[in-house]
Amino acid sequence: MKTLADLKRAMIIGSKWEAVHYNGFNFGVREIREVRSKEVGFRTERGNISWVDFPKASDMKIVNGWVEFWQDWYVNCQVGNKRVPLIKYKQIK
Repeated sequence: MKTLADLKRAMIIGSKWEAVHYNGFNFGVREIREVRSKEVGFRTERGNISWVDFPKASDMKIVNGWVEFWQDWYVNCQVGNKRVPLIKYKQIK
């Protein structure tokens, strides 16, 4: 997987992904329940669907098999100069 298009092709209904928040919180393995053109829906532990918007290609990075979604870091309600990964996903085979 090298591009955003590769990510969209891999995120199909029934595939399983591990999700980790930037602060280290592990959401565990989640299964994709619904896919739309601009977002994907993961099944939560409660059985609900948690939606994630696909990032722009410039806001995505692939590092050691993990797909990282990046955003601007907000400090005191102001956009800082530092960009940090918000959440990262890895496909479970």
